[in-house]
Amino acid sequence: MSPYLRIFGSVLIVLAATVVARGYSRYCEARLRTLEGFLSFLLHIKGEIKRTLTTPEGFVRDFKCEELSECGFLSAVGSGEPLHGAFLSSLPKLKLGINARELLSEFFEGFGKDYAEGERIRTESYAQKLERIAESERESLPKNVKLCRALLLAGALGLIILII
Repeated sequence: MSPYLRIFGSVLIVLAATVVARGYSRYCEARLRTLEGFLSFLLHIKGEIKRTLTTPEGFVRDFKCEELSECGFLSAVGSGEPLHGAFLSSLPKLKLGINARELLSEFFEGFGKDYAEGERIRTESYAQKLERIAESERESLPKNVKLCRALLLAGALGLIILII
């Protein structure tokens, strides 16, 4: 094999590792933004329950979040779909960890089965749980991204050594 072909292959391998690492970094950041969007939504629901007794369709009137709009959650709720159904329909497009998915699914499934004060307290409790998950994600995000980059580049360099 010619040395130019080996050099070209090595550059392609390093480039591929760099692209994958950047993609993972963007995914992790989007995952955190989605989690924070749902946290904001829960806090918005709590405020709406406290101020006025509004329907779930009314929750999305004054609420804006790019990540929740992109996955179709807000439009589904705005069109009259129940919160749990809207969450389940947008689940394939959501970038959330398993803990956040389970917590939100549990919250949306049981929403509306209590009186206003009970729902407000329940919403506040779930918002606190979701805040703990978000805080954990915020702390682990830089470490995970650095670890992913290091492993990908180490694997790429190992592959280059095998080629050479």
